[in-house]
Amino acid sequence: MTTLSVDGYSVAMSPGMSAAGFSAPDTDDFAEPFQNRSAGTYSSGTESRADAPLLLGESSDADLSLDSLPGFSRSGEPGSPGASDLPGAPGLPRASGAAGASGTDSVSGASKSAAGAYSRYAVLVPLGGASRANASRGGAPRSIATNVMALNAYRYNVSAEQILHQSLQRLSSGKRINSAADDASGLALVQGLKTQVLGNRQAIKNAQDGISLTQTAEGVLSTVHDMLQRMRQLAVQGANDTYSVSARVQIGSEMDAIRVEIGRIGQVTEAMGRRILGGKYVEPADALRFQVGANASDAEVIAITFVDVTDIAKNQIGHIPQDANHEAFQRSIENIDDQIQVISGARATLGALMNRFEHTINNLNVSVENLCAAQSRMQDADLAAESVNFMRGRILSQSSRAVLSQALSAPRGVLSLLSAA
Repeated sequence: MTTLSVDGYSVAMSPGMSAAGFSAPDTDDFAEPFQNRSAGTYSSGTESRADAPLLLGESSDADLSLDSLPGFSRSGEPGSPGASDLPGAPGLPRASGAAGASGTDSVSGASKSAAGAYSRYAVLVPLGGASRANASRGGAPRSIATNVMALNAYRYNVSAEQILHQSLQRLSSGKRINSAADDASGLALVQGLKTQVLGNRQAIKNAQDGISLTQTAEGVLSTVHDMLQRMRQLAVQGANDTYSVSARVQIGSEMDAIRVEIGRIGQVTEAMGRRILGGKYVEPADALRFQVGANASDAEVIAITFVDVTDIAKNQIGHIPQDANHEAFQRSIENIDDQIQVISGARATLGALMNRFEHTINNLNVSVENLCAAQSRMQDADLAAESVNFMRGRILSQSSRAVLSQALSAPRGVLSLLSAA
């Protein structure tokens, strides 16, 4: 007969009981030590251990306690053999008594099939270790060929390094999206906003160039306006009969000089490489067009036409003859008045265009400001949050490297077994 000792108890195994009787079932019943199922109480005597329990399951309604089991005795109690009585197992007590009258009522014996019979099994959990059922659910063998713990620590170390690298990249660039991998959809939106921002900024420059051109033209026309006013003043003077013919000739000579100068100014006036008052840009088809928007739309174009100053000087004002009389100077006054109105209308048009360019620039500046704010919310990095992520990645990287160094030394324990063998 074989005796099994667990946690200070000894159980006698009859010859009819095999070692399979102590195999661990795939249930959690072993967590309950020696439960009396009918009474609902633990009847394991005065001791109970959760780390190395011995479970006795029953198939009948009979109430059993450990002390009432045949062939079962406590170690160290009176009437039980000492540890030296157990052959081949020093320090373990032997079960006292026989297994029963017939040998079929012992704990290790076979189960009865008649009414009221019972069957029992025991689960042995080694001290200081997990049960075989738990071991089969996970874990890895102790091996020097594959260090699973090191692989796991390495994987977490790589993840921590990625967090640290991403935080450093964002802190150094100041941007949350540094590549398409960071945020693919966000990158597409940011690039669209960037296109609008750059286009609007260039449109602002175009509008400013338009203001410069119109200011140049308006400044020249202001000079022409003053010259026409002087011509009109001389024409009024020449229309007075108090002046002699020779005096009127001198008046006509000054008026003719002013007329020639107006024509010269129209021919030589340039703005950004273009002669704008010489008769080339006076029709809508030949107008100068300024792109004042980021998109290809006619609504974002301003067209400018100019007055032909050269034509005014040559044809409209006319030449004052040397023998001009009262009627000739009066006709000159009428022509000059008409051209003054033309120049005034041209200057008013250019002034309105300058104001239009100013309003366009203000509107584009507001658009650029709002678009930049939207772009910043999508692309720029939150330095406070990234500083926290940087410290988190730094700590995780250091701790994972420390754990990895410990995991790499784990196979040394396996090698120590070889040296002991």
